[in-house]
Amino acid sequence: MSQFQNQSHTIRVPQNAVQIAYWPPHGTTRVLATSGLNGCTALGIISPQAGILAHIAPIPGGQSATTGNDDPGKRNLIRLVQAVIDLYNRNRTYFPVAQSFVVVAMYGGSTALPEHRQTIQAVLQRLGLSCTVKEYNVLDAGTPRSPGETSVAIVSDGTGRMPTVYVNGNVLQR
Repeated sequence: MSQFQNQSHTIRVPQNAVQIAYWPPHGTTRVLATSGLNGCTALGIISPQAGILAHIAPIPGGQSATTGNDDPGKRNLIRLVQAVIDLYNRNRTYFPVAQSFVVVAMYGGSTALPEHRQTIQAVLQRLGLSCTVKEYNVLDAGTPRSPGETSVAIVSDGTGRMPTVYVNGNVLQR
């Protein structure tokens, strides 16, 4: 991820945000990336022409966990997944052949947020998209991280081929 940080052709997706990138010749972006997932979920839709990436925190910044019937984490998930759906639907011409992926946190040997995973997979299925799921281990506070850890990068070579997705520096799909 560090090799993509300060490049002019990179769009960085902050926590609790969704971005779209158009690969050449439709745009100048070559990399769509996010980092600091540790406990968060990433959702991506890719094609040879464009990519969409969301970084979804379990609880929005500045809010506390579920109290009573109020679940800020679920509201945040729904808001950001809806933003992905809206971007995808408004830009379908850039996704004639598309794939999707979800990167989910594992903690103590189990999916940390199974409802996030289930909701996202159901939405992607309704959109008719094949989905690859990648799990990663949540690191305890203070645990050293190697470069690229808890990151996702979608990298286009700009030649009209499907971009490569990297999770924690390793290829997820080509």
